Amino acid sequence: KSGQYNYKGVNAQAWAAMSLFLQYLRDQKFSSIQLEAANFEDFNLVFDDGKKVICESKDRKEKFSYPHLKSLLENISGKGALSDKDEILVICSKANTELISDVRNVKYFDQLQKKFAKKGYSVKLLSLLSKVQFWVVPSSFNSEVIYSLFAELINFWLPPEDIKRFVDTVLIQKIYKGSAIGATYSRSDILKEIEGFKKEIQKGSDYFNLK
Repeated sequence: KSGQYNYKGVNAQAWAAMSLFLQYLRDQKFSSIQLEAANFEDFNLVFDDGKKVICESKDRKEKFSYPHLKSLLENISGKGALSDKDEILVICSKANTELISDVRNVKYFDQLQKKFAKKGYSVKLLSLLSKVQFWVVPSSFNSEVIYSLFAELINFWLPPEDIKRFVDTVLIQKIYKGSAIGATYSRSDILKEIEGFKKEIQKGSDYFNLK
């Protein structure tokens, strides 16, 4: 059962990676996605100015709460790979709403800093809280939304099976399998693949050939 649960977690991570990758493609400053890079756990979104959004996908039955965040920050800070520009995005299906509010407001209220300190957060961890953001979505959300995101990028109507064929190929070949080898996949790579796919569809379509 634990193996099944881990497999589900890996899939949630891959769907989240693909979803965010597609969402950021229109950002000219977005450079690449790093999959399980050295000194990191899940994946990073990398920008031209060197900034990273360090993404941690946590698909658990229980709500992500104060101890989970403490452990995550200790893990990240302990590896010494966090720069001043970087941000941390926690992706989860359930999260403690009080934690989210406290993280958002801790820089404004001393009492919240004391609250985190009482929960075992060191001075170093307290300084990292301003970098933390949450993306709380059902585990099925990203596996559904990426097809719509890809359809928007193609910018013309395609049968759902064609959209699914491309997205599944990219997800499995580039994201899911790439995670096992710490691959990097650039914005220019995916844009080239999308253009190639568009030409393939147009070449084989009666509608485009008639035009």
